[in-house]
Amino acid sequence: MVVAVALSTGCGGTSTSSSDAGGKTDARDAGRPVSEGGFDASPTGCALATTKSGPVEGNPSGATCAYEGIPCAAPPVSDLRWKAPVAPTLWTEPRPSAFSSGCPQLASPFGVASTNEDCLYLNVWAPQPRPAGKTPVMVFVHGGGFLEGLASYSFYDGTKLATATGNLVVTLNYRLGPFGYLSNPALRAEDTVHGSAGAYGILDQLAAFQWVRDNIASFGGDPANVTIFGESAGGTSMFIHLASPPSKGLFAKMMIESGWSPYQLAALPQATADAFGANFATALGCTDAATLMTCLRGKDVADALAVPTATSPLTPTPGTVAWFPAVDGYVIPMDPMQAIVAGKFTKVPTLLGNNKNEGTLFTYSAPPTDDASYTALEEATYPGHGAAIVAEYPVASYGGSYLQAASAVLTDGEFVCPARRVARAIASSGTPTYRYDFVHAISFPIPDLGAFHASELLFVFGNPLPSLAMLQTNELPLSKTMMGYWGSMAKNGDPNGGGRFAWPKYDMTTETDLVLDLTQSTETQLEKAQCDFWDGLGL
Repeated sequence: MVVAVALSTGCGGTSTSSSDAGGKTDARDAGRPVSEGGFDASPTGCALATTKSGPVEGNPSGATCAYEGIPCAAPPVSDLRWKAPVAPTLWTEPRPSAFSSGCPQLASPFGVASTNEDCLYLNVWAPQPRPAGKTPVMVFVHGGGFLEGLASYSFYDGTKLATATGNLVVTLNYRLGPFGYLSNPALRAEDTVHGSAGAYGILDQLAAFQWVRDNIASFGGDPANVTIFGESAGGTSMFIHLASPPSKGLFAKMMIESGWSPYQLAALPQATADAFGANFATALGCTDAATLMTCLRGKDVADALAVPTATSPLTPTPGTVAWFPAVDGYVIPMDPMQAIVAGKFTKVPTLLGNNKNEGTLFTYSAPPTDDASYTALEEATYPGHGAAIVAEYPVASYGGSYLQAASAVLTDGEFVCPARRVARAIASSGTPTYRYDFVHAISFPIPDLGAFHASELLFVFGNPLPSLAMLQTNELPLSKTMMGYWGSMAKNGDPNGGGRFAWPKYDMTTETDLVLDLTQSTETQLEKAQCDFWDGLGL
């Protein structure tokens, strides 16, 4: 497989025997009545959409039509495991709408276990009736630590967001864990075009964005007005695409929710990723260099997922692995955080922010219980800096709660302060920048979590967190407001309008952000002292 082929054609098909972005059809569609935009009749009541790979049916979903499980790439199996995505096989008959499985992953509270590598699909929610003119597009990348998550998770259903905003909403799968981020010299040698390895999940996202560019007009979308946004690992992915040369031109705006940046970076150094890759191969008994990739490609998915993960993504202890995008030299030519701070990024209007209590979700199950365990935790997480961090975040400042103190460390060190770095860089370039601080603590059966990581998504998508939480009556206005902000940002590059509380631009002088609560307000210099401390650590 040649990487250049996949990236020049996108996920939707080749440039031969296909429909173009304006909906014109080729010989495959001869004899079928086709209206403007590539739509015609469908037994479900939703218009058919003609993609470059073939026609797809939609299902009615509220005031939208949902086009579920559209192939974005060929199944990355057998010889295509650990290679860049290639276009799917063309089809001629209308493809029914049905969600695909998630990419291989273990069971988790916010995901579904899967061993199915045939997972590179996306979903489109299009408002009905089709809006006049070209419709803005919002493309969402899910979180899950690059280990879990799936586009068809009901939490990310795009029905309510598409209805409220009038925009198209797209969600996508991408490879996770060992199948998305394995790095080693043998893989780089196989890629004779780019010499890339360790960022297959990011290449999947890139291919999905290319699919949107090439196909979204057939759903009524405007390929020139695409906003990409993501949360957690999806937010980290936004840092990557902001600084990635191949991603430039595929999006007009960006929104970054709780981007995760451990050690103030957004990609592993190649040597670190290779060390994890070597551990992975050894754990699976693939130690002969001559047959390394044949051996690894012959392993069962379950065996690959069973290799134990490391405590830290930067500490390749013997026998452990960590899965995180690597500096591959192509889609990630250098650490994205360093690139952004250096001004090497795509200048597009950007909305970004964090939740007040990002860290509680991660520390709740096993918080430190005394000074010794608190110091040990921070030293293990940030080698050489544990004592200084504990001194900066003394437990006495958090009502004697080790849970809250450790959570504050994680919130600032891996979410809020990296976001400040990015916001400062974007704003200093003269690019419109809008920053938020989500502080509303939802009704939730577990106490002490506050405005925890990912809780803002209940308001952005308006869907329940399965079996755990749903919006209460008094929270519905905040959800409407946030959908309005997000939708206006996607349409105009400015979240304001619709009578909502004014959201000022972020600038280097006042560093003003919007406080998202049941009642909105503004604040300045969020966590300034703490972020100055983190910047001073030189991580």
